[in-house]
Amino acid sequence: MVSILAVPDPATARLAPVVVESSGVTVNGVPAVVSPVADDRLTITLPAGATSGPVVVTTPAGNGTSGADLYVARSPWRATDVEFTSRLLTGTPATAAVAVADRVALLTVAAPVGRRTSLVLTGSTFGSSTSNARVSIFRPDGSTAVSATGFGGAGIFLEPLPHPTAGAYSVLIDSQGSATGQVVVTAYDVPADVTVRAAADGSAVSVTTAVPGQNATVEVLGTAGQRLSVAVSGSTYGASGLQVGFRRPDGMTLVSGQLVSGSRFFDQFVLPSTGTYSIFIDPAKGATGKVDVAVFDISSDATAVAALDGTPATVTTTMPGQNATVTFTAPAGQRISVQVPNHTIGGTPQVSVRRPDGTTLVGGAGLYSSMLIEPFTIPAAGTYAVLIDPGTTATGSAVTRVYALPADDVMVATTMGGGAVTVESRGGSYFVEPSAPR
Repeated sequence: MVSILAVPDPATARLAPVVVESSGVTVNGVPAVVSPVADDRLTITLPAGATSGPVVVTTPAGNGTSGADLYVARSPWRATDVEFTSRLLTGTPATAAVAVADRVALLTVAAPVGRRTSLVLTGSTFGSSTSNARVSIFRPDGSTAVSATGFGGAGIFLEPLPHPTAGAYSVLIDSQGSATGQVVVTAYDVPADVTVRAAADGSAVSVTTAVPGQNATVEVLGTAGQRLSVAVSGSTYGASGLQVGFRRPDGMTLVSGQLVSGSRFFDQFVLPSTGTYSIFIDPAKGATGKVDVAVFDISSDATAVAALDGTPATVTTTMPGQNATVTFTAPAGQRISVQVPNHTIGGTPQVSVRRPDGTTLVGGAGLYSSMLIEPFTIPAAGTYAVLIDPGTTATGSAVTRVYALPADDVMVATTMGGGAVTVESRGGSYFVEPSAPR
């Protein structure tokens, strides 16, 4: 094996000890121009486009790879502008320090082909503002993987980068203006995302991600027209939380990602086609932890039928996401009022009245201990529905009364002083209004 020493000169590198015969030298996978052996050393000239990374010498006796990387300053910086260099080892923090304004730190990170690497920057002393320091990442071929991104005292998390080919990525820490300081940089080898299968029977599955940048997917089989609800609970990902959403079998978004801190309930939604649906879980800011996911098959709403004479109709929900529906049939022009005198559903369910075609006739209102929906007129004969939507995992029973109201009564009375007043009945209550003066 050939032992190699790399020196931080962006133009040439002198490699020791003596190499009797060399058939090739590469720097981060890019061939270099090799000069003849002289003074017990091998001199190479870096080609245009060379990037920081390991040096490999190929000889008839075997190949040798440098124990340290050779660092190539990127334009517009020169070698003298690079104040700190380091090869990042996955899981091992490195403190990148810049003590002179306008200088940079240059780090390298490599991983096996097919793997992914995420980066976490913490403990920055460059200043609280994101305008004091920036981080950029460049691929082995020199192209930009992550454009210059500012970070403050809280640091920053950079999503996993794939390694489709061999070679090292370059991480550039660039102080801005007169700012100086240091930041702790940690690279992580991100394994494949976690995938678990859930049944739509309400039984919870636990999902755990252990490495910053690792996501998770909960798969569930569904059929076209099926209604599902999902409960996410018990998150240990901290205040930053995680994004949770749903994708169709073709990968398109069905429900956009929502932030989940501790728990969240996704009310029922309809599946457009048959296939395997994915609940994606994307932890924020490189957080790791565990979360529980339960999927519920809402085959139908709980239903009851009400008469128009105020007879109580009781409806009971038994599954999270299930709504309660009380139907009644009324002719066109009929005035109706609805009362919910009591219920055992937790939270504040929303109560509305729907037309026969499913559109809203009376908008939703929060149900506390009880409620009364003021009189409204039926626009067309048919079967209408009082919809009680818990909107959470709460279940329980609700009593509903539907009343058919007669037309308002209007009478004219005379006061003792001889003035006329109008007495009008509205929904069973009487209102007194002075008549126009004579």
